[in-house]
Amino acid sequence: MRRSLWCLFMILALFLTACSAPMETAGTTETTTPEGEGNPEPPTDSGNTGECEHVLSDPTCTMPARCTLCKRPFGTSLGHDWKNGECTVCKREDTMARKKEGVLRVVCVGDSITRGEYWANNFGERLSAEDYEVMGCGVNGATGLKAGLDGSVPEPRGYLITEEYKLSLRYNPDIVVIMLGTNDSKGMNADRIREDGGEQYKKDMIELIDSYKALEADPQIFLALPATIYRDPGTGKGINDPALVELIIPLLLQVAEETGVILIDVHTPTQDCSALFPDGVHPSLDGKALLAQIVSDAILENAETEE
Repeated sequence: MRRSLWCLFMILALFLTACSAPMETAGTTETTTPEGEGNPEPPTDSGNTGECEHVLSDPTCTMPARCTLCKRPFGTSLGHDWKNGECTVCKREDTMARKKEGVLRVVCVGDSITRGEYWANNFGERLSAEDYEVMGCGVNGATGLKAGLDGSVPEPRGYLITEEYKLSLRYNPDIVVIMLGTNDSKGMNADRIREDGGEQYKKDMIELIDSYKALEADPQIFLALPATIYRDPGTGKGINDPALVELIIPLLLQVAEETGVILIDVHTPTQDCSALFPDGVHPSLDGKALLAQIVSDAILENAETEE
């Protein structure tokens, strides 16, 4: 009788061991499952898998870890942080960081003037598609000041807290062109910048530049002085050139000197060009071509210097 009970106990113990075995720790490594029917789909080029969904604007793991035997979920979702083209949690490669061999990737960072349709589409005739790939990562109303405001929404519009900023890092660019400051000239932002003599503004801009310096590609970084503004300053509450010239540009010059980035003066060549900026701020087609010429010339000149 005792022998029978002992055998039954051993069989039960082996059964329980088989069902509860090797689970991976949530949040540490990518989970794996044996091949077979009903298992999650393998990774695809889009970066999505059956267990881990990567969303462009919010790169987080939305599914919890699973038992390698019974596939039941346990723990919490992993959470992702892309760095140098690889997820720091599951170690998946970020497909957005993949580059064409022999092609330099240029990322344009800033406000609405550096969005894709403003710069990227106008570099085609200036920078050969065989040698360069241009991506516009601008954000409407974005400011260099992290706590800067747009006026149309209550939330801060600092470029450092935008999803486009995260995207620009994930592209792991070879060249970065930063043009911010136009929206910082608004009265609500200019007043805040003046409060501490521009120290916080410089700190935020240096943080932005340093984050690109830390990328694996070790990109060449250009800091562009914004184009001339052709709007009546009025009471100084809106975007205006006097605040840009007297407050923002001097701070940007200091940032360029302290960080060692390459300076591009877009402001001087756009003076006496009001016809190219129909609403006083945003360039026309000819205005976009002029901006593309100024920036691409700087890129090409420095490329020749490096060679």
